[in-house]
Amino acid sequence: MDASILICTRNRAASLQRSLERLAALRIPADKTWEVIVADNASTDATPAVIASFAGRLPIRRVVEPIAGLSRARNMAVRHACGGVILFTDDDCLVAPDWVATALRLLEANPLQLIGGRIELFDPEALPLAVRTSPDREVLRHYSNSVGFIHGANLAFGRGVVDRVGPFDVRLGPGSATGSGEDADFVYRVLCAGMPVVYEPALLVHHDHGRKGRATWYRQVGEHAQGFGALAAKYLARGDIRPLRTAYWDFRATVRMFGHDRREWRRVAARLRVISGFFLYYAART
Repeated sequence: MDASILICTRNRAASLQRSLERLAALRIPADKTWEVIVADNASTDATPAVIASFAGRLPIRRVVEPIAGLSRARNMAVRHACGGVILFTDDDCLVAPDWVATALRLLEANPLQLIGGRIELFDPEALPLAVRTSPDREVLRHYSNSVGFIHGANLAFGRGVVDRVGPFDVRLGPGSATGSGEDADFVYRVLCAGMPVVYEPALLVHHDHGRKGRATWYRQVGEHAQGFGALAAKYLARGDIRPLRTAYWDFRATVRMFGHDRREWRRVAARLRVISGFFLYYAART
């Protein structure tokens, strides 16, 4: 099997339907074999029926992770994947027709790299969250830039990458106590293992997350800060202070911003969740 497309989902049947419609329109070279694995994270809506409806249009399989948590669902999907190349996207993303072909081409010379692709907003009126729109290719050079460098909604890597660095941390990410940080942690581990982490704008998806409004913005800022704190706690326990140092400088920059513009108090309040993330990681159980 050349490529495995992995999607994790929980009670978002309508959104998943749109994502699978795009996968059905993929242009994949005739000599390549591929599969779609949907990791159903204990959905109670029409998700199973939606997946079954694509059985004649996609080489699709449903696997079930009964315990809530995106990292758990991702690990379940990887365990069932047969492809030499792993591609992750989200159930609210719409992939470009050449998405798989592009990933296979980019990883052909060196599958031991982690590639994050371009993520554009599907709805231009939605908040610019979980997107990466630069037209320029970039290689991650320093650990301090690893958070937000690439996103889990558009990832491609050879199976050997996850064999080397291990699975996603189930104490991180949506559905866990910490709520965020699983993709940043994975990126950090790949970088520390000496494998390239690359942003490739040619690998394109559109994100139809539908988030709007300032309250949503600050809630997202808080969730990311909490994940940042959890990441710092994880590596501090291992004697690695670099993520903690990065979290400190990030929060300090936010406080200095507040010093110049008092209207930014909500951003500072949201960033304070870095502290709760730090302690939640220690308290979380696997």
